[in-house]
Parts: sequence; C-alpha cells; structure tokens
Amino acid sequence: MRNIPNDHETTHYYVRGTDPATNEQIAFECVGLAAANAKAAELRMSRCKDVIISLAKPLEDDGATR
Repeated sequence: MRNIPNDHETTHYYVRGTDPATNEQIAFECVGLAAANAKAAELRMSRCKDVIISLAKPLEDDGATR
C-alpha cells in the first residue's frame, strides 16, 4: 500500500475525463485538492464522462495535461 501525502494544499492532483464531443481523453494537473475538486466539478458540468481525480500522472502524456 502506498502512503498518500498528507499535505493537500501542495500535492499535485491529476483530473482526467473523456470529452463527450470528440471522445478524447483530457487531463489537467492541479495543485491542491480544492483546485482538483473544482476542475472535476467543471468537467462534470460540461458533460465530460468518466471524470476522476488521481495522484498518478496520466500514462500517455501527449501534451493534453494543462
């Protein structure tokens, strides 16, 4: 089991989802859990599918990470 960092203000989180219009994976890097939750909510409101928050970087870093 991996230890999860306890500092939620400076931890980097990755928010991923699927764009409903193009069916492409999109990913964003956010600093802090509050920013990651806000970005995830924004993606869900824009009807993105499969929105998740993760501590792991996306496997395919194709420049889509913002």
